[in-house]
Amino acid sequence: MTSWDELLERNRVYSGTHIPRPDLPDVKPSPIIIFCCIDLRVPVQEFLQTSPEDAFVIRNCGGRVKPNLNDLIFMEATQVGALQNIIVIHHTDCGFTYHNDKGLKEKLKVRHPNLVAEVDSLSWDTFGSSDRLEESVREDLSLLREQKFIRQELKDNAKGYVYDIKTGILKEVV
Repeated sequence: MTSWDELLERNRVYSGTHIPRPDLPDVKPSPIIIFCCIDLRVPVQEFLQTSPEDAFVIRNCGGRVKPNLNDLIFMEATQVGALQNIIVIHHTDCGFTYHNDKGLKEKLKVRHPNLVAEVDSLSWDTFGSSDRLEESVREDLSLLREQKFIRQELKDNAKGYVYDIKTGILKEVV
């Protein structure tokens, strides 16, 4: 396993060949924003063959939209119509298929008995089962389409997929 010190050393080596990036006003924004899981087995840039400027990639546990909805609204407000597509990608064998919110809360209450009220307020929107993968993508698309701060054109261009970690194939969820 890689240590932080190793990563810092890699950065030191990288900085010797780093090409300065343009200032923000000089950057053409990407028209695509992708929500996906932080799982290391979901290498979005690899399976979509993207470069950093091709898409904004927002990663979180489960690839859920809700935890980063404010980020999307920020992008909509600051990019003024530049975003054209919202893509939601969940994946097979996700950790969210092995857990549910109730079970996670029970574990946290055992570890933190003095924080029961705070634990009860937490929500991860876990899938709880691999049978719910496509349903979870539909839930995220529905959440996007309910947002008042997102242009209708962008909502209409929201699409969802399940990435198969064994085949590398994206399957569209309708």
